[in-house]
Amino acid sequence: MVDRFLQRVLYVREHETRAVILSFLYFFCLLAGYYILRPLREEMGLAGGVRNLPWMFQATLVATLLMVPVFGWCAQRFERHV
Repeated sequence: MVDRFLQRVLYVREHETRAVILSFLYFFCLLAGYYILRPLREEMGLAGGVRNLPWMFQATLVATLLMVPVFGWCAQRFERHV
């Protein structure tokens, strides 16, 4: 049933159905987690005080700059198949 729906609406081939469903679920969980954690992040920023906001933005930048190469290494090292 889902196969026919995906093939008709999204023009998904039969062997791509599993990958499409898993990709949708992964993206859904990613966005759900983000929207659940966002209010906590905002509250933690406010609890730290307005004077500390520039420091928090700088710490976020540094953490991001450190983690992007690690993510790139992981993405390159592990196989991508479903």
